[in-house]
Amino acid sequence: MSLLTRPHPVRLAMPVRPLDRSALVPGRFPFHRLIRSRRDFTPGGLALVVLIGALLWLAATAVLLLLVGAVRGTFTEVLGDPLGTFVPAEDARAAFVPSALSLAAWAPALLLARRIVPILPSGFLFSVSGRLRLPLLGRWIGPALGIGAVTLTVSRALDAFTGAPPALQHVSPDAIWYVLLAVLLVPVAVFGEELLLRAAVPQLLGAAFRSPWVAYGVPALLVAAVHAEEGWGMVRAAVLAVAAGWLTWRTGGVEAAVALGVAHHGLALIGRELVPVGGVTLAGGTPFAVLLAAGVIAFVEIDRRRGGVAQGLVNPAPLVRRAY
Repeated sequence: MSLLTRPHPVRLAMPVRPLDRSALVPGRFPFHRLIRSRRDFTPGGLALVVLIGALLWLAATAVLLLLVGAVRGTFTEVLGDPLGTFVPAEDARAAFVPSALSLAAWAPALLLARRIVPILPSGFLFSVSGRLRLPLLGRWIGPALGIGAVTLTVSRALDAFTGAPPALQHVSPDAIWYVLLAVLLVPVAVFGEELLLRAAVPQLLGAAFRSPWVAYGVPALLVAAVHAEEGWGMVRAAVLAVAAGWLTWRTGGVEAAVALGVAHHGLALIGRELVPVGGVTLAGGTPFAVLLAAGVIAFVEIDRRRGGVAQGLVNPAPLVRRAY
């Protein structure tokens, strides 16, 4: 018997686990209503997720701060302390690392809480597809940074026409260290912030309210309230929060909101260090936030119309067995 005619053993494929459609509610669900897409939804499960998520966030924040303290201590012993200029409390940059780490800690806390209490698979914190859509994130973050660079230049030009034009100052000798910290910490901090304010909180609110204005409006109001004493800073924060909520609702995930946040916070911090100005700037940087938000929304809306961006989750109807 030749090799061509020799019978080959039949290899049975691994059985495919069928979709449990009985646990799904038929219909189309936007991102903020995903919890309602399952029949086993209970208010007690939501409360447990909130409690566990908050406890995990406290633990993750403490661990990250301890690690940074240990690394900084070792680094200082070997190379000195180039970051010491913004450690004192009076320096405006002193709170950057703790606040960035506390925001970044929300990502592992929320994802782990969803795994401990499976009210919904943790991947649905990213998008209606149940995963982080990296191609979309890569498709949007580059243009967002480009739009941000242009709008930052325009806003700095607008500052020159104010009554008290800003004066260019000398770049701080340790600015390069701060820029490197911003490049490393801003993306993870923005990622944690968006998972909290554009995914977890809206989905909790969406379990009770259908309207996206409630689901995304309440987090925006909370952000504005946190910045209430900052004057124009409150307006800037509210504009960015509303824009991020709109992008999340329209794209069915946090990718576009992450791109907007990275572009704004990253370029604002880097620009403040490499092109420092003194005096009064126009509306505390609000024009930059408004122009950037408008530009990113316009680009994403145009790109979304090309297709390939799911705005909602569609659950199939349950199978009905018919007797013949």
